[in-house]
This record gives sequence, C-alpha cells and structure tokens, in this order.
Amino acid sequence: MTLGKKIYTLRTEKGMTQEQLAEYLGVSRQSISKYEYDQSTPELEKIKLLAEIFEVTSDDLINDRIDLPKTDISETISDKQNSIDASIDTTADFADSDTDETEKNSSSMQSIIEELIKKTDALQAQYDHFNKTFKTILIIAVIGILAATVLLVAIDIYQSSLISALQNNQNTNNQNTTTYINSSDYEEPLIDQTFSSYDYGVEALGYNKTDNTVDYSVQCKPINYTNDTTISAVLTFENGEIYDGTLTESNGIFSGTITLPFTADDFRLSLLIDNQGEKQNIEVDEDSPNLLDDDYPLNLLDDLDWLPSVYISSAEETYDKNGIATSSGEMYLQAYKQNDKPNDVDTILPYISDIKVVFRVDDSILYEYTLTKEEMESIQDGSDAWISYQFDRNNESLGKNLTLSIEYNNSFIGKRLRWEFINPYLSEDESFPAENEDNYSNIRSIEGNISEEKAESGYKIMPK
Repeated sequence: MTLGKKIYTLRTEKGMTQEQLAEYLGVSRQSISKYEYDQSTPELEKIKLLAEIFEVTSDDLINDRIDLPKTDISETISDKQNSIDASIDTTADFADSDTDETEKNSSSMQSIIEELIKKTDALQAQYDHFNKTFKTILIIAVIGILAATVLLVAIDIYQSSLISALQNNQNTNNQNTTTYINSSDYEEPLIDQTFSSYDYGVEALGYNKTDNTVDYSVQCKPINYTNDTTISAVLTFENGEIYDGTLTESNGIFSGTITLPFTADDFRLSLLIDNQGEKQNIEVDEDSPNLLDDDYPLNLLDDLDWLPSVYISSAEETYDKNGIATSSGEMYLQAYKQNDKPNDVDTILPYISDIKVVFRVDDSILYEYTLTKEEMESIQDGSDAWISYQFDRNNESLGKNLTLSIEYNNSFIGKRLRWEFINPYLSEDESFPAENEDNYSNIRSIEGNISEEKAESGYKIMPK
C-alpha cells in the first residue's frame, strides 16, 4: 500500500477531514490532497507527526511493503462474547417472563449458544494463526535487510580494493589515467592538484595592430591524462562574451592560441578537461584559486601595458571658514614589476609617454600634472617620480566621488589609456593599487587610438 493510500485510510478511520489534518500538520488542504494521491511526499518531520496523529510508526507509513496494522481480532472476539452475554441475558429475561415458552425453546437456544461458541473459537484460532504468520514475516524481513546491508558493505570493500589495485598497476606500468580529486580535502588549489605546470597570457609582441586583436596563449601539463583526454581553454569576459579553443597535446603538454579582440574588459580563464565524457571545469588564477561568480581577475592589458603604482608619502586636508576643503600632499609614481609576464615592464616602459596625473570630481578637473622628460626617464630606469599636489573642494563636490587618474600613451599598442582609482583614501603610507581595495575601486579604460606621429614622440621608443 502506498504512502498516500495509508494517509487516506488512517484519516478516514480517525474521522478527520483534510482541512483538520492540514491544520495539525501546518500545511494547506491541497497539500493533504496531493499526499493522498501520491502526487507529492511529505517531509520527514511531517511523516513523524503523521505517525503520532495516527498512532502508527513512521516505518508503517513510508514502507510500501508494509500494510497498515490490522484491527486486533481479540477486540472482535470480545465483541462476540459481549453479544453472547447479551443474548443470554435476553434469554434469561424471556424465560422469567414466560416459563412455558422458555422450556419450549430451550433446546433451540442451546443450539444457538453452541454455534456462537464455535464461531468464537474459530476467530481465536484465526487470530493465533495471523499473529504467528506476522511474526514469521517480520523475522524474514529483518534477516533480509541485514543480509542486504552485509552484501552492500562487501561490494563497497571489493570496489575499493579493485580501484586501489588498478591504480597501483597503472603506476607500476607508468600508464597515465585521469583522476579527479575533490579540492575541499586539500589545502592546495585544485589547479595545482591537476597540473604540474601551466602558463597563460598574451604572446610576446602578440598584438595585431591591423585588426586590433591579440593572440592569447594557454599551456598546461596535466599530472594524469590518457590518449582520449581533451582540454579546452575558455575565456569568459565580464561583458558576457565567451571565447574558447581546444588545446593540442604534444609530449604531455597541452597548448594552444586563441585570437581575441583587444579590449580593456576583465575576464576569467578556465580549463575544461574532458576524459571520455567525464568533464571538469577548473578556474585558473594564481592569486585567487577559489573565485566567486562575479570575479574576473584577468585583463589583456596585464601583458600589454605597464602597471602604474602610486604611493602617498604625505597628505593633509584643511577647511576654511566658508567650508572649502583643501587637500595637499606628496606622492611617488613608479612602475609595478611583472617580470613573470612575456611582455615585462622593461619591454613596455619605453613605449610609454605623455603621462598625466589628474584629480577629478565628475568631469571637473581639480588638479592636473604632466610628467617631465626627466621624471619619465626616472620611471623607465626603475626609479620613481616625486609629485606634489594641491586642490580645493566645496561642499557640493565633497559629496561626490573623487577620482585619481593616471593617463598616458602606450605606443606599443597605439592606445591612449587611463587608470582610475575611485575614492582613493588620501592618507600617509597609502598605495594604489594595493592588495586591500576596500577603500577604493580601480578601472582601466582605453581612451582612444594615438596617431603614428604621437606614437613616435616617446622618450625611448625601441626600434620595431
């Protein structure tokens, strides 16, 4: 009997309506109807409550192979005995009222009593047989469950030993087979569990000016793989665009190049491993192995541009009687080294020129400074440029976002670029960008193309 039929039977036996049962369970009447038609299954807590209401066990309800407990036959026997006693009392009364009639029918009454006693004995025998049969079935069911449990444990042990033997055999014969491991059991990132080495980025001098594209290279060496293993690189940009390509295997190294339109949008890189239909997607980022859904840690400009770094050495803010705030201080501008990239900072810096430091509120410029030739050469030589600043803000501008911009020409890619640090915390010993960006956010943008004439006006343009 199904769970729904059991609920319906027990509810009607209790004389309860669907509305009353729904009120006990804290659900709607429609839910009770769905339960009884087996269109949905109550939660475990609801099943326990149903068992209490109907005075049965939870197992009586959820196990389709167990029917509802039958009515105690001893109650039927008792009812029959009561009926017999009532009949005897009635007979006695009838005898007292009419003795002659009693004598006349005594023989008939005795026959009726004997027949009732026989039926009572038969009911008792049926009850004893049912009780014995039920106990036998229950014992068989328990033995079956125990046997099934032992069998499942034996199968699990056998499978574990078989897998272990296969792995040992493969290691002995130096045969590689892909094995996927749950990263939650290990401290190291999943990518380091799967690949012995990996590299990615824009190929050296991989910018194509003619069609404004870049060649993005991906290379990885999986720890385990088979001849049927395929690996694809998938680049998902923050603007929703997705680019992918299948990597080619050679001597255990999977590599490939994907041509992308040049953009300043952030993106994320993942490697999709397919081993005979068993797929796994691994996010790739050395600094943030556990990415959130809205994290896009990579940018094509990482490999095609320098990273300007600003250090605030001193800062002060004063207010006059009219509420005008004056911000002043000193900063150092230098290049952040990325020597692990194919186009490192020493390669890119000779192409950087016309650097400006700008403070803005909306489109209003509060402060602007263009680096001199000597200051630019100091940055290219690995040192820094010292810059002092001062600007005023009124009450209206104090309530708006302050932006610190570093703007410059990059003739390596023929673009005018801008780094923006929104709401930077102007305080002594603050740096931008920094590992902790809680006090500001940064944006990189392409302001436009620069002319060939402008591109050739850099201070140390290297021959192409």
